Amino acid sequence: MSTKTIIVFEKLKLLSVRNNQLSGLIPPLPSLTSFFIQNNHFIFSDILNTWNSISSLCPTLCLNYSPQAKIGSSQTYTINGMPFEVSVSAGGEDTEYKWYKSYNQVDEIKVGTSSTFTIDNPDFSNAGIYTCVATNPTLGDLILISEPIILMSSPKIFFIDQTPNPDAHYDNIQAAFDDIGNGIELDSSIIFEIIEGSGIYNEPITIPSFEESNVFLTITLNGNDGVTITNSTANEENPAIIQVLGTDHINFNNLNIENSENACSWGIHLRDKADNVQIRNCKITNPIGEDNPCFAGIVASDNNNSFLLDANGLNANCTTIENCTIIGGYAGIIMVGDIDTTMFGGHITKNLIQSPHAIGIESSFSNGCSVIENQIEMTDDEKKVMKKSHSSKAITFKCVAGRPNVYLKEINLEEAQKGREVRIENNRISGSFNRGIEVIDSYRTWKSNEYNP
Repeated sequence: MSTKTIIVFEKLKLLSVRNNQLSGLIPPLPSLTSFFIQNNHFIFSDILNTWNSISSLCPTLCLNYSPQAKIGSSQTYTINGMPFEVSVSAGGEDTEYKWYKSYNQVDEIKVGTSSTFTIDNPDFSNAGIYTCVATNPTLGDLILISEPIILMSSPKIFFIDQTPNPDAHYDNIQAAFDDIGNGIELDSSIIFEIIEGSGIYNEPITIPSFEESNVFLTITLNGNDGVTITNSTANEENPAIIQVLGTDHINFNNLNIENSENACSWGIHLRDKADNVQIRNCKITNPIGEDNPCFAGIVASDNNNSFLLDANGLNANCTTIENCTIIGGYAGIIMVGDIDTTMFGGHITKNLIQSPHAIGIESSFSNGCSVIENQIEMTDDEKKVMKKSHSSKAITFKCVAGRPNVYLKEINLEEAQKGREVRIENNRISGSFNRGIEVIDSYRTWKSNEYNP
């Protein structure tokens, strides 16, 4: 919307143009007594020029201008050895600028005081989110905040190949993770790339916690065609093929994880409050018709071999599971939150879950979770082995509402209810499940799901 679209009415007393995209000088409106321009794109110079031009014509004018939209545009830069410089403009004389650096947009460090922020020789320690806060003494109740500027370090890339390969850095996956903090410093993001066609990696993989990992220092394991990960030593006491012990900001992409014959298997197991884990484009295969809970695709639980509600929960906050295929087993995806604080912000979307014996997707003690555009189907192979007394559920959420949530305790009830909301949308369920969708004790948005028993 342009300021040119405003029509001048000579006898207009009150005008509200809130919540638009307006910017620039507003034309004189001589009869106004109340003018509302909040939530537009006005900067200090716009408001001051507008005030100076119309205040003499409207001595009793009440001009309401705070808040305004963020200034500038969000941008992402990569540290490349060159000087880093970024600028914003809020206009107006005597405007003061303060730049802040933040890893998590909570703990901020002041780093600059002018409209232009410069780092002459940036290195990994400069990676972060930079935000400018502008104030003007004449308009003391208006604070203009810039869109975030993201500065990231270039990742280190290491290759894994169990076949003889002089270009590979490691011949097994566990050795690569063991080297973090020893041979590899976590001073930039790390990518482990498994060489295409390098075969079957039969090994238990345990990933310890790295205190240094954050949104700018991530760890990624990439699979490729012709690569399979399995664990023939997995058992009912410890069924995990890949176990994440509290590691934050770790990514798994394009992995093919398969059950080893006669061995239990949880494809990926998140423990010890592993937050911000992203699992994308992975395939996890278990036997079809397996009625033992030690066979599952992806599990978040603080118990090594149980995901029942009386098991020890944990908060694997902000887990993303996207575009994965999970076949067979007792369950597809299980997320067990903590009964005292609840898990927050899981995102399970666009996954294909085939022939889970008992549960397609289950989450307990979790708030603000979304389950969107998944396809959960019971195939004929599973129907052949299903017992008559068998009970199965495609999607189930338990014990969400009314649980305290440390992320929401300072905001109002309406927002808290929104935070506890479970979004279950546009999922396709097919086959002989006893229950398509079950939601117990939770606020929910439940729409556009398709169930064809």
